[in-house]
Amino acid sequence: DKWIFSWNNSGAWVNDTAISFTSTNLSNITKTVNGTIGRVVYWMFFANDTQGGINNTPIQSFTILAPDTTKPNILNENIAPTSNISGGRFNITANITDNQLVTSAWAEITYPNNTKTNYSMSNNTANLYFYIFNSTHGGNFSVIIYATDGTNYNVSATRKSFNVTANITTNKTYYNRGERANITGIGFSSRGKITITIKDYLGNIVSGYPLNVTATVNGNFSTF
Repeated sequence: DKWIFSWNNSGAWVNDTAISFTSTNLSNITKTVNGTIGRVVYWMFFANDTQGGINNTPIQSFTILAPDTTKPNILNENIAPTSNISGGRFNITANITDNQLVTSAWAEITYPNNTKTNYSMSNNTANLYFYIFNSTHGGNFSVIIYATDGTNYNVSATRKSFNVTANITTNKTYYNRGERANITGIGFSSRGKITITIKDYLGNIVSGYPLNVTATVNGNFSTF
């Protein structure tokens, strides 16, 4: 069983030497394109078996393009809101265009401890790319946007800053006298010391408070 690659890179159809199939029955070939820029090149595969059967793929084509030296263009970088509670959503957007095709875009987010993480951006319209970010880490963040067309990459000129503030919740809105309040907090400094104070409706500090707690390595705590 053998296969043949055929194409018209030189202008006329040329068949390569027949190659035997491997155990995977996969036809794979690498060719160097040297035709005129703008010309359409056509190609196809033929195959035969030991019983004399022969078949071929449909004719495929591609267009020869000039080398791409133009970087993607990144404009209108934005993040909204610029401040939110821990666990809240931040919408990171940018308009990204290219003379051929944007193959990928990503947001590089710098955390309060200066570590950096890349997040792939999506596009729901032709040129608008976005990423929805949320964090349970509190503090000051920043983001910068990158894009590539597969040959060249570009980075946005503007680094945007945003802030994640701590958030505290209780397991109930109202409590009976003497009832324990279970309190949860997120978005604090890693292993930070936190003092919790609860007052009654007269402004008096409730018995058992102030209460000192230590956040986890992720900046969370719970009095459960």
